[in-house]
Amino acid sequence: MSRGIYHWIVLPLWTLLLIFAACDDGKIYEENRITSNEGFSVRVNGTLQGNNSWPEGYSVVVAGFGESEYATISKNIPTPAADGSIEVVMSNISEQVKSLELCVINRLRKRVATFHAYAVEEIPTDTLRLDVGEMRVGMYDAVQEQAFNAYCISCHGASTHAAAGLHLTAGISHAALVGQKATLDSEGRSFVAPGDVQGSFLHHLLRTDLSANWRMDHIEMITNNDVLDLLDKWIEHGAKE
Repeated sequence: MSRGIYHWIVLPLWTLLLIFAACDDGKIYEENRITSNEGFSVRVNGTLQGNNSWPEGYSVVVAGFGESEYATISKNIPTPAADGSIEVVMSNISEQVKSLELCVINRLRKRVATFHAYAVEEIPTDTLRLDVGEMRVGMYDAVQEQAFNAYCISCHGASTHAAAGLHLTAGISHAALVGQKATLDSEGRSFVAPGDVQGSFLHHLLRTDLSANWRMDHIEMITNNDVLDLLDKWIEHGAKE
């Protein structure tokens, strides 16, 4: 083999060795090292009622939310003690979490109803402790808050007048709706017939143009499909208080 050809082969080999040596000096590993960030923790205490009233597909949880209505992290509420007290510890909460909530989520981890919320303004250096006190977190309680309080009581009971004599304020709405005949229904249906969505006047009042010629067209009252679905699920599963 000629000297010229020998150098043509050997020099690239030395070049490769220099490249491997450079890759093994630790710099690339150090500059691209991924460090683990376990986030912060929260301990939630309280006394709850009604958390076992939710049907399959819904969960009462402690959850963390960012900019979306879908939980980035959640932990189910355990079976309460005999006195209703609970304690939930949730760890590894990332800095993307902007709100911690005692709430209900569906199978997709989408927020259905919030009972208590805490805005995370800065990342805690120690375990964050939240006492939510005594709370009712049942399905009917969510219906009251998400539907009746949000859309209905301005006309039905919050003032001195209740339209059509129907009071939908907290503590009164259940007795006013469940099993009570709707006087304006030509078919004689109850406002809410437990277990029978299609047989409930309230369902048709909010889902169809049944009241188009009334003073208030109720199909325009609640345009949030999640709230309407919650109402139907509540009726379907017995309309319990």
